[in-house]
Amino acid sequence: MDQNVDAVHGDNHAFHVEFRTSLVRLVSNKPVEQAKRKYIFVPGIPIVSVNGICYIISHSRVFCQEDAHNWQHEVIFPDGTAEPLITEDVRIQGDLAAFSVSTTAGLPDPVKFSGQQVSHNQEVYTVNYEGMREPSLLVRGRVTHVGEGSFFHDCTPGTFTIYGSPVFNEQSELVGICHKNYGVIEAFDVNEIEKLLSGIDPGMANKSLSEILQHIKATIQAN
Repeated sequence: MDQNVDAVHGDNHAFHVEFRTSLVRLVSNKPVEQAKRKYIFVPGIPIVSVNGICYIISHSRVFCQEDAHNWQHEVIFPDGTAEPLITEDVRIQGDLAAFSVSTTAGLPDPVKFSGQQVSHNQEVYTVNYEGMREPSLLVRGRVTHVGEGSFFHDCTPGTFTIYGSPVFNEQSELVGICHKNYGVIEAFDVNEIEKLLSGIDPGMANKSLSEILQHIKATIQAN
Protein backbone atom coordinates (compact mmCIF):
# COMPACT_ATOMS: atom_id res chain seq x y z
CA MET A 1 0.00 0.00 0.00
CA ASP A 2 1.19 3.50 -0.82
CA GLN A 3 -0.23 5.45 2.08
CA ASN A 4 0.66 8.54 4.03
CA VAL A 5 -1.13 10.26 6.87
CA ASP A 6 -0.34 13.97 7.28
CA ALA A 7 -1.57 16.38 9.92
CA VAL A 8 -1.93 20.05 9.05
CA HIS A 9 1.83 20.61 9.13
CA GLY A 10 2.77 17.48 7.21
CA ASP A 11 4.58 17.16 3.90
CA ASN A 12 1.42 17.95 1.93
CA HIS A 13 0.70 21.19 3.80
CA ALA A 14 -0.27 23.37 0.81
CA PHE A 15 -2.35 20.59 -0.72
CA HIS A 16 -4.07 20.01 2.61
CA VAL A 17 -4.82 23.71 3.18
CA GLU A 18 -6.55 23.84 -0.20
CA PHE A 19 -8.90 21.04 0.88
CA ARG A 20 -9.52 22.59 4.28
CA THR A 21 -10.76 25.87 2.75
CA SER A 22 -13.39 23.88 0.82
CA LEU A 23 -14.77 21.86 3.73
CA VAL A 24 -16.76 22.52 6.89
CA ARG A 25 -16.81 20.43 10.06
CA LEU A 26 -20.15 18.81 10.85
CA VAL A 27 -20.31 18.12 14.59
CA SER A 28 -23.11 15.90 15.88
CA ASN A 29 -23.62 15.07 19.52
CA LYS A 30 -26.11 13.26 21.70
CA PRO A 31 -26.57 15.39 24.84
CA VAL A 32 -26.78 12.70 27.51
CA GLU A 33 -24.79 12.72 30.74
CA GLN A 34 -21.60 14.71 30.13
CA ALA A 35 -19.35 11.74 30.86
CA LYS A 36 -21.26 9.64 28.31
CA ARG A 37 -21.79 12.32 25.66
CA LYS A 38 -21.44 10.89 22.16
CA TYR A 39 -19.89 12.79 19.26
CA ILE A 40 -19.50 12.31 15.52
CA PHE A 41 -17.13 14.54 13.55
CA VAL A 42 -17.32 14.46 9.76
CA PRO A 43 -16.51 16.81 6.89
CA GLY A 44 -19.43 18.61 5.30
CA ILE A 45 -18.90 19.27 1.59
CA PRO A 46 -19.97 22.73 0.34
CA ILE A 47 -21.10 22.58 -3.28
CA VAL A 48 -22.57 26.11 -3.59
CA SER A 49 -21.60 29.25 -1.64
CA VAL A 50 -23.47 32.47 -2.40
CA ASN A 51 -25.20 35.39 -0.64
CA GLY A 52 -24.11 34.32 2.85
CA ILE A 53 -25.55 30.83 2.37
CA CYS A 54 -23.64 27.59 2.02
CA TYR A 55 -25.30 24.53 0.46
CA ILE A 56 -23.65 21.42 1.85
CA ILE A 57 -23.80 17.70 1.19
CA SER A 58 -22.75 14.87 3.50
CA HIS A 59 -23.45 11.21 4.11
CA SER A 60 -26.95 10.72 5.51
CA ARG A 61 -25.74 8.24 8.16
CA VAL A 62 -25.04 10.99 10.68
CA PHE A 63 -28.73 12.01 10.57
CA CYS A 64 -30.13 8.47 10.61
CA GLN A 65 -29.08 7.22 14.04
CA GLU A 66 -31.61 4.96 15.76
CA ASP A 67 -32.47 7.83 18.12
CA ALA A 68 -31.90 10.61 15.60
CA HIS A 69 -34.33 12.99 17.34
CA ASN A 70 -32.00 13.08 20.37
CA TRP A 71 -28.98 14.28 18.39
CA GLN A 72 -27.94 17.90 17.91
CA HIS A 73 -25.87 19.19 15.00
CA GLU A 74 -23.78 22.23 14.18
CA VAL A 75 -21.61 23.31 11.27
CA ILE A 76 -18.18 24.79 11.97
CA PHE A 77 -16.79 26.91 9.15
CA PRO A 78 -13.06 27.19 8.31
CA ASP A 79 -12.75 30.46 10.28
CA GLY A 80 -14.16 28.76 13.40
CA THR A 81 -17.68 30.21 13.20
CA ALA A 82 -20.27 27.67 14.40
CA GLU A 83 -23.85 27.64 13.12
CA PRO A 84 -26.66 25.39 14.40
CA LEU A 85 -28.22 22.90 12.02
CA ILE A 86 -31.87 21.94 12.46
CA THR A 87 -32.48 18.29 11.61
CA GLU A 88 -35.82 19.15 9.98
CA ASP A 89 -33.93 21.32 7.46
CA VAL A 90 -31.90 18.35 6.21
CA ARG A 91 -33.08 16.60 3.06
CA ILE A 92 -32.13 12.97 2.63
CA GLN A 93 -32.01 10.82 -0.48
CA GLY A 94 -30.54 7.39 0.13
CA ASP A 95 -26.97 7.75 1.39
CA LEU A 96 -26.85 11.49 0.70
CA ALA A 97 -27.95 14.38 2.92
CA ALA A 98 -28.19 17.98 1.72
CA PHE A 99 -28.82 21.20 3.63
CA SER A 100 -28.18 24.92 3.47
CA VAL A 101 -26.72 27.00 6.28
CA SER A 102 -26.85 30.78 6.61
CA THR A 103 -23.74 32.26 8.18
CA THR A 104 -21.84 35.46 8.85
CA ALA A 105 -18.60 33.53 8.38
CA GLY A 106 -16.50 33.85 5.29
CA LEU A 107 -17.99 31.36 2.85
CA PRO A 108 -15.78 28.40 1.95
CA ASP A 109 -14.89 27.77 -1.65
CA PRO A 110 -17.25 25.15 -3.11
CA VAL A 111 -15.60 21.87 -4.00
CA LYS A 112 -14.86 21.11 -7.62
CA PHE A 113 -16.31 17.87 -8.95
CA SER A 114 -14.17 15.68 -11.15
CA GLY A 115 -15.45 15.24 -14.68
CA GLN A 116 -13.84 11.81 -14.92
CA GLN A 117 -14.40 8.61 -13.01
CA VAL A 118 -11.54 7.18 -10.99
CA SER A 119 -9.38 4.38 -12.37
CA HIS A 120 -7.65 1.40 -10.80
CA ASN A 121 -4.48 2.31 -8.89
CA GLN A 122 -5.22 6.05 -9.13
CA GLU A 123 -3.87 8.07 -6.21
CA VAL A 124 -6.62 9.60 -4.04
CA TYR A 125 -6.89 11.47 -0.74
CA THR A 126 -9.42 11.53 2.08
CA VAL A 127 -9.87 14.19 4.76
CA ASN A 128 -10.89 13.01 8.24
CA TYR A 129 -11.75 14.73 11.52
CA GLU A 130 -11.15 13.14 14.92
CA GLY A 131 -12.34 15.88 17.27
CA MET A 132 -13.99 19.26 17.78
CA ARG A 133 -10.89 21.40 17.34
CA GLU A 134 -8.24 18.87 16.39
CA PRO A 135 -6.58 19.38 13.00
CA SER A 136 -7.96 17.40 10.12
CA LEU A 137 -5.99 14.50 8.70
CA LEU A 138 -5.10 14.21 5.03
CA VAL A 139 -4.77 10.54 4.11
CA ARG A 140 -3.28 9.25 0.87
CA GLY A 141 -4.09 5.95 -0.78
CA ARG A 142 -4.92 4.30 -4.09
CA VAL A 143 -8.04 3.02 -5.80
CA THR A 144 -8.13 -0.76 -5.51
CA HIS A 145 -11.32 -1.56 -7.44
CA VAL A 146 -13.85 0.35 -9.55
CA GLY A 147 -17.48 -0.76 -9.59
CA GLU A 148 -20.84 0.52 -10.78
CA GLY A 149 -21.59 3.73 -8.89
CA SER A 150 -18.78 3.20 -6.39
CA PHE A 151 -15.11 2.38 -5.96
CA PHE A 152 -12.79 1.06 -3.25
CA HIS A 153 -9.60 2.65 -1.93
CA ASP A 154 -6.98 1.82 0.69
CA CYS A 155 -6.70 5.19 2.47
CA THR A 156 -6.24 4.39 6.17
CA PRO A 157 -9.64 5.05 7.79
CA GLY A 158 -10.21 7.30 10.77
CA THR A 159 -12.87 6.83 13.43
CA PHE A 160 -15.59 8.50 11.36
CA THR A 161 -14.42 7.92 7.78
CA ILE A 162 -17.46 5.83 6.84
CA TYR A 163 -19.71 8.68 7.97
CA GLY A 164 -18.88 10.51 4.76
CA SER A 165 -15.24 11.53 4.41
CA PRO A 166 -14.77 13.06 0.95
CA VAL A 167 -12.36 11.54 -1.55
CA PHE A 168 -10.28 13.84 -3.78
CA ASN A 169 -7.97 13.26 -6.72
CA GLU A 170 -4.56 14.86 -7.28
CA GLN A 171 -6.26 17.84 -8.96
CA SER A 172 -8.16 18.60 -5.70
CA GLU A 173 -11.42 17.51 -7.33
CA LEU A 174 -14.10 15.55 -5.49
CA VAL A 175 -14.35 11.99 -6.81
CA GLY A 176 -16.42 10.29 -4.09
CA ILE A 177 -17.80 10.06 -0.55
CA CYS A 178 -16.79 7.22 1.79
CA HIS A 179 -19.56 5.09 3.24
CA LYS A 180 -18.52 1.50 4.04
CA ASN A 181 -15.48 -0.35 5.38
CA TYR A 182 -14.77 -3.86 4.12
CA GLY A 183 -11.10 -3.79 5.09
CA VAL A 184 -10.79 -1.35 2.22
CA ILE A 185 -13.10 1.65 2.06
CA GLU A 186 -16.00 1.85 -0.39
CA ALA A 187 -16.98 5.30 -1.64
CA PHE A 188 -19.86 6.19 -3.92
CA ASP A 189 -18.66 8.08 -6.98
CA VAL A 190 -19.62 11.36 -8.65
CA ASN A 191 -22.20 9.69 -10.88
CA GLU A 192 -23.93 8.34 -7.78
CA ILE A 193 -23.72 11.75 -6.08
CA GLU A 194 -25.41 13.28 -9.14
CA LYS A 195 -28.10 10.59 -9.09
CA LEU A 196 -28.81 11.09 -5.38
CA LEU A 197 -28.80 14.89 -5.65
CA SER A 198 -31.34 14.75 -8.47
CA GLY A 199 -33.76 13.11 -6.05
CA ILE A 200 -33.33 15.68 -3.28
CA ASP A 201 -35.57 18.29 -4.88
CA PRO A 202 -38.15 18.01 -7.70
CA GLY A 203 -36.48 20.98 -9.40
CA MET A 204 -33.28 18.96 -9.74
CA ALA A 205 -34.83 15.81 -11.20
CA ASN A 206 -33.30 14.51 -14.44
CA LYS A 207 -30.67 17.26 -14.47
CA SER A 208 -26.93 16.98 -14.97
CA LEU A 209 -24.62 17.84 -12.09
CA SER A 210 -23.79 21.26 -13.55
CA GLU A 211 -27.50 21.98 -14.01
CA ILE A 212 -28.19 20.90 -10.43
CA LEU A 213 -25.54 23.30 -9.12
CA GLN A 214 -26.99 26.12 -11.23
CA HIS A 215 -30.48 25.34 -9.89
CA ILE A 216 -29.28 25.45 -6.27
CA LYS A 217 -27.48 28.75 -6.82
CA ALA A 218 -30.47 30.32 -8.59
CA THR A 219 -32.84 29.17 -5.83
CA ILE A 220 -30.65 30.73 -3.13
CA GLN A 221 -30.31 33.99 -5.04
CA ALA A 222 -34.07 34.18 -5.59
CA ASN A 223 -34.85 33.95 -1.86
